[in-house]
Amino acid sequence: MKKLIILFALLFGLFACANVDDEGTSQSWSEAGGESGDDADGAAPIISDDTLTAGTVSSSTVIISWTAADDDTTAPAELKYLVYYSTSDNLSTVADAETNGTAVGTAEANIITKSVSGLTASTSYYFVVVVTDSAGNKSIYSTLTQATVAEDRHDWDFGIWDQSIWGD
Repeated sequence: MKKLIILFALLFGLFACANVDDEGTSQSWSEAGGESGDDADGAAPIISDDTLTAGTVSSSTVIISWTAADDDTTAPAELKYLVYYSTSDNLSTVADAETNGTAVGTAEANIITKSVSGLTASTSYYFVVVVTDSAGNKSIYSTLTQATVAEDRHDWDFGIWDQSIWGD
C-alpha cells in the first residue's frame, strides 16, 4: 500500500510534493515542470537601479551603460544582457522590446556596457536593456532616449575659390 505524503515547503514560491511507498522510496516533482529534484526559478532578475546612461555619442554610435542586476538563483556574472533600440517610444515592456525593438547582437553575460552602431545621424533613439537569468526569466531597464549628433562633415575652405584672391 502506498502512502501519499504531501509536503508543502515554500521555496522560491514553489510547492514540492513527494510520493512515498512502503519501502521508503520517493519521487518528487514541482509545479514548475515536474522534474525530480528540480529547483525551478520563477523569479525575474532584480534590477536595483534601472537607469541607462549614454556615454560617447556620435553621428552613428551610442555607447549605453547600466548597473548589473542580481538574481535569486543565477550568479550575477551569468546573467545575460541584450540591448534593444527603436526610433519610436514603444519599448516599455520585455514583450514590447522583443516585438518592436532592434536587438543589438545577441544576449551576453557579464557586461554593463554596449556600443550600438549603424545609427542614423541627427535621429532620436529609444534604448532598453533586457536581462535574462538561467531559467529564462526576464526584466527590463528603463527607457533611455538619446539623439545621435549631426553627421561629421569637414568642409575645408582654404579660400582657393575666393574671388578676392584670384580676381574676376
